[in-house]
Amino acid sequence: MSFRRGCVGFVLLSCLFGGLTARAQNNTCEAGESPDLIIGDIQEKARYGVVGDITSFSIANNTCNQGTCQANWNASTAEHPVFAQNMFRLKDDRFEQIGQSWVKHGFTALQQTLCSTACLAAGSGANLGVNCSDPYSASLNGSQARLGPKFEVNPATGVFPYPPTNGSQTGDEIYKRLQVHTNDLDPALNAGAKYFVWVKAFLSGGETVKSAAVSGLATMRPWSSST
Repeated sequence: MSFRRGCVGFVLLSCLFGGLTARAQNNTCEAGESPDLIIGDIQEKARYGVVGDITSFSIANNTCNQGTCQANWNASTAEHPVFAQNMFRLKDDRFEQIGQSWVKHGFTALQQTLCSTACLAAGSGANLGVNCSDPYSASLNGSQARLGPKFEVNPATGVFPYPPTNGSQTGDEIYKRLQVHTNDLDPALNAGAKYFVWVKAFLSGGETVKSAAVSGLATMRPWSSST
């Protein structure tokens, strides 16, 4: 009897753990599953120039999918993430936002391993697999032809129209990029101030992601006003 019970227990455990393994190896979004984007790292930064009293920047970021299924990354539809960049200043015990950019529209997800070595790579760049990461350099995040208006993104649902208004339009050094008043960065006018940059990812709920929104955790990093 104990032998038979042992066999039954072994079969049940095999089925349970076998099912979990199979599910863990499946990027497909099934009922109750969704991607979960976070900004895993903020890396390089670029400074473009000054127009009037405005200086422009862009920030590199690396996005990770810590969800239970792949994230859509389709550049030709609204099924891709957008990335908002902002700058803040801490001065005299006052923390305030001093700059923002238009939103960068994502394209072509690489399947890298910044946040986990257990990256389950998606079959193409149109998706970001579970536990995988995708980097964007500062130059890509400052590419004006890939930046769209922030007001078109619903902050609660992540939904936005595509293509964005004036999405392919380019302009001067500060157009669409992270813009900050130059005086807000001047060390002579801001003694003791500390600066922070912030990136947030939004992914539209759409028809394929069964959640209202998948908005990534924001990452904030110190910033030197001299660079």
